[in-house]
Amino acid sequence: MKRIIFTVLAIIVASLGFIAIDAKDVSASYCGDDDCNGPETCETCPADCGDCGGGGGGGDDDDGDGGGDDYGADCLGNTIPATMFPGESRSVSVTMKNEGENTWKSSKDYKLGSWNPENNWIWGLPRVYLPSGVEVHEGQQYTFTFTITAPSTPGSYPSFWKMVREHVTWFGESCGRYVTVQAVCTPGQTQTQPCGNCGSQTRTCQSNGQWGSYGVCTGQGVCSPGSSQLQGCGNCGTQTRTCQSTCQWGSYGTCNNQGPCSPGTTQTVSCDTGLPGICEEGEQSRTCQSSCQWGAYGTCVQINPPTTEVCNDEDDDCDGAEDEVCYTCIGDTIPTTMNTGQTQAVSVTVRNDGSVPWTAAANYRLGSQNPQDNVIWGLNRVLINPAVTVSENQQYTFNFNIVAPSSTGTYPNFWRMLKEGEFWFLPPNCGNDVTITAAPVCTPGQTQT
Repeated sequence: MKRIIFTVLAIIVASLGFIAIDAKDVSASYCGDDDCNGPETCETCPADCGDCGGGGGGGDDDDGDGGGDDYGADCLGNTIPATMFPGESRSVSVTMKNEGENTWKSSKDYKLGSWNPENNWIWGLPRVYLPSGVEVHEGQQYTFTFTITAPSTPGSYPSFWKMVREHVTWFGESCGRYVTVQAVCTPGQTQTQPCGNCGSQTRTCQSNGQWGSYGVCTGQGVCSPGSSQLQGCGNCGTQTRTCQSTCQWGSYGTCNNQGPCSPGTTQTVSCDTGLPGICEEGEQSRTCQSSCQWGAYGTCVQINPPTTEVCNDEDDDCDGAEDEVCYTCIGDTIPTTMNTGQTQAVSVTVRNDGSVPWTAAANYRLGSQNPQDNVIWGLNRVLINPAVTVSENQQYTFNFNIVAPSSTGTYPNFWRMLKEGEFWFLPPNCGNDVTITAAPVCTPGQTQT
């Protein structure tokens, strides 16, 4: 019965020229929408049985107590101000108490709506929502907190709010007050203030009773009275002038406080970078500051970048070792001629010209060259005796066997020091070309019967 009365009231309000509430025809059936509408009952709409009573025409029983349609709300208070300025925004609150049986919650479209007239946008919004998960049961209260923005034109405006179940009905007491949106000045009035350096700027009161922005600052001088200005003079000295009451500069005074250097000039000295080898040499600079005093020396900057190691008694690659790629070939016993397939014991003697000792454990070896790593003579590496360390300026003799190729011709037999997996020593190589001739078919003096 109550829903039918609400529908009739809505029609009457609309016919009188007011804004009709946004409510659906509650006398119609909406079976299956989880809501109890019009004549729905458990018998006529089992899908909505949990929301309807056993008889016809019931309302929502949101709190499950078996009761009927019951909407009610009391205004317990609000913080809406009595006065505001045009366009001003203010956070306000409205506290409402649930006086009906239905539980208020967002899932059932319970909201706080603007009223007088309903659904108005005077204050920038027509609805304030309940947060998801919040439930306001019968006898409980809830405070809606939201921001309103005053109209731009001065006057007296209603700021009233009322509970609404969207698409169903408005209900309960409205809560709010009339707010005076007041002007702060008379339209057309002007106001001038000083600005800048002896200048002035003006603002004008707008039609809404609010001051407009100040205009451009005009009539300014070149400086602010009493301010001073320094400039460089002489040998990095300074002199001062003072701004007069007319906002114009006076004359510069005497040049004072000359320093030992001119700002921006630099001074460079040699320094040690702390790096090994040729990377040790560096330089650092200092710069004259604006105070005409020398600043601190900067970081020592390396002059020479590391380069390829050469045999010059220096650490060219800045690895802490001098001439580690340098050796001297003292001599060898490699023959100049051999027979095909002949095996020959030979030796190669070299001297360590670098600062790093050679050992077998450190992978120092004698390797074949021309071409590098060839096995023309049956091997391409000769190892140092594991018990031997070859220090700087010491000699070492590699003893090994070579096997001549099976074909005649002239073959290179050259050798050079290397550190396996890291680098080969610098040329020259040890060795020579060997001419291979055919092996004789018999031995001089040999007899055959």
